[in-house]
Amino acid sequence: MRTKRRGIVSVVAVLALVLPVVIAQATTADPANEHYERTWERTDRPVDTGQVDRTWMWGPGANTASMWEPYAESPDGQREVQYYDKSRMEINLTGEPEDSLWYVTNGLLVVEMVTGQIQVGHDSWEPHDGDTLPVAGDHDGETGPTYEALAGLLDPVEDRGQDAITKIVDQHGDVSDDPGLEDQGVYTAHYDDVTGHNIAEPFWNFMTSSGLVFENGEYVHGAMFEHPVYATGRPITEPYWAHVPVGGDEQWVLLQAFERRVLTYTPGNPDGWKVEAGNVGRHYFEWRYGYPVDHEPPPSDDTADDTTSPGNGGPPPGTGDDSAPPPGNGDDGVDDGIDDGIDDGVDDGVDDGVDDDNGDVLPEDLDLGIDAEVNVAGTPVVTATTNLNNPSSWEGDVRLVMDCNGDEVDHAWVSLDPQGSASASLSHETSGILSVETCTVTALIDDEEIDSGTIVIADILPGLSEFIDLDLDLLGTIEVNLIGANLLTLNGTLTNNSDVDVDVKLEATDHDGWTDERTVTLGPGQATNYSFEREVGGLISIDQYTVTASVDDVELESVTITSVSVLDL
Repeated sequence: MRTKRRGIVSVVAVLALVLPVVIAQATTADPANEHYERTWERTDRPVDTGQVDRTWMWGPGANTASMWEPYAESPDGQREVQYYDKSRMEINLTGEPEDSLWYVTNGLLVVEMVTGQIQVGHDSWEPHDGDTLPVAGDHDGETGPTYEALAGLLDPVEDRGQDAITKIVDQHGDVSDDPGLEDQGVYTAHYDDVTGHNIAEPFWNFMTSSGLVFENGEYVHGAMFEHPVYATGRPITEPYWAHVPVGGDEQWVLLQAFERRVLTYTPGNPDGWKVEAGNVGRHYFEWRYGYPVDHEPPPSDDTADDTTSPGNGGPPPGTGDDSAPPPGNGDDGVDDGIDDGIDDGVDDGVDDGVDDDNGDVLPEDLDLGIDAEVNVAGTPVVTATTNLNNPSSWEGDVRLVMDCNGDEVDHAWVSLDPQGSASASLSHETSGILSVETCTVTALIDDEEIDSGTIVIADILPGLSEFIDLDLDLLGTIEVNLIGANLLTLNGTLTNNSDVDVDVKLEATDHDGWTDERTVTLGPGQATNYSFEREVGGLISIDQYTVTASVDDVELESVTITSVSVLDL
């Protein structure tokens, strides 16, 4: 199984039934340019065409035409923006290649609404009243927190590990604790050591998830977000429960504010819609301009050159968009634009395509392909044989990194000659029963991503997955009856420590070719004694006996026993 760039290898696929969704919607505008269109299409075209049933990341379409807003470091002090339900797309014209993930960015809309500061340049902020719209739930809800109310919850906290989320935030930003919310079964899962906040498990799973996306003119399976923090930014608050009206019905909703988005988790929603992106784009537009986005957009500033075409020159997006927290906030955990932990795709500010070691232009891609195999004997191990083909005159070392569910699990170095090829094997020990994991292999040259491919492991070997990683205790003892037939008895105990029913085949063998077998059925937590009898003979007979437990011909456990027989009666 081989994947092209940012392709997908499905080791074992799980069939999912996808139902089309028909949603009534208001008239929307077309994307302002091809770059915005490409960004919208990747996650939202599959939703728009009914190919998948999940939350929008932008919305059915743009809510405004192209607009120009002041930004000191952009040409003529203006940058091109366009508003959507969920966010704002922007091009800062700051040196990032047009085909880069970071050429089109999201604004720090949540940071601005919470702090009451509008960013108009790398280090320039204009004061504005905090936003009093509710963060989650109905637009006219009064029980949940407003953006302004979150301003007191920005201070960094400690890593909580996997901790049950039971904190509640009200409309004033006051926090209380309800231990009963532990029954919701929602935990923290990832700690961002840059902003100092824990990300709730449903949100981290969403940020690192895979699914159907539209890329290069076709529907493919791949990572929902090419980088976990691209759409959301980093967390600026902890996750909190809020009791808010949703369609007029009061219910518990988990919410968390990130730099660019607010994510919500509603347990009662159907799959695909449990995690949603809030209508931050609509909220921000109304907050900034004083009226709903459905009105005509404000005119562009007369000083802006509306004919300016997207170009390059200056620092890349990220150093401008995330450059500094609003003045007066101190160290409030807001991303300062410096890559301190997660690689957000921005390196040193200039992507000149040049490798500093040898001066040759780096290859744009390496035709990365993955051949994936799963070894299911014992603990399942995924082996990803990664093949690279260098179409350029560049030569040097490439670092391959394998990340699974957000954690690096293996890496390797390969050397490439001009127009050469190479391969390396990376491995990952999977989590076992009904495992659904996403692994990405990335090729890096001088820490710059050149190519990547994705592997999805879903329900390893249907029919066998329930037996993977069973903790079977196989104990053996020997008894020898020296009266009559000289019987040697192999005794042992087999314990099923899994939570599923198993049919286990027990087989006893020795080096002379003797064999005996039987099958036992064990429920969860059950144990059974087994016994095999073997006629022995001869003076000072030394034998080795092996008892093996297997399921569907996959060996799970074995024990070897040595016997010594000294009498032949």
